Amino acid sequence: MTFESIKYRTLAFPTEYTPDSIYKFTETLRELCQSSHDAILIDCQQIKMVYSGGLGILINAYKFCTEKEIYFGVVNVSESLTHVLHSTNLNKILNIFSTILEFEVMAPRENAVNRTSQLPEFTFETKTHSGIHIYICKGIMSDGVTFQTLRQGLELAETALLDFGALSYLEAECMPLFENFSNKNRLLVVGMNSIVEDEFRLFDLLDRLEVHPNLASALKACGIE
Repeated sequence: MTFESIKYRTLAFPTEYTPDSIYKFTETLRELCQSSHDAILIDCQQIKMVYSGGLGILINAYKFCTEKEIYFGVVNVSESLTHVLHSTNLNKILNIFSTILEFEVMAPRENAVNRTSQLPEFTFETKTHSGIHIYICKGIMSDGVTFQTLRQGLELAETALLDFGALSYLEAECMPLFENFSNKNRLLVVGMNSIVEDEFRLFDLLDRLEVHPNLASALKACGIE
């Protein structure tokens, strides 16, 4: 479709996360990106709630479109899905519209098709409190140089505390680190959002972590008042 010189297509977000449905969605997205479209809108009208697997599909679709320099928008977003995107801070990156009409009105006004944002890279900073190593994680955790640096630090620590308060999402390829670490060492986690929690639960790792509501609670569990 075309609206005020903006050529766009909509693509329905998969309602099931089976290998077949994900493959069809990905292939259709690739085909649309190869055609002459300014924007691709992911239609979430049939999606009431998204969990870690679905959010991963959405993030990968965004990455693919931005690499092709194609505007990526999400439309017909439910209230519960909006809450998930806000809780993971992805609302600051993704272009979210309640309806297609809202996109048609706002995009030309804001010159939106020329505006893209990069997904936040994974970063972390380290602090030490009474001998406890605290790793403050931010962005989207994926397997890269920064992640390998974190891995090395965790492997050396007998007790480590991960602050996930600013972590938006954690990719599945990172999960073996936590499985190996939790088998040998003590790992405490604070600030975990529902999507990250769902990812740990999916890999049967949630029970191996010591999850606390805040930093004070985690330090108290270590005997530090």
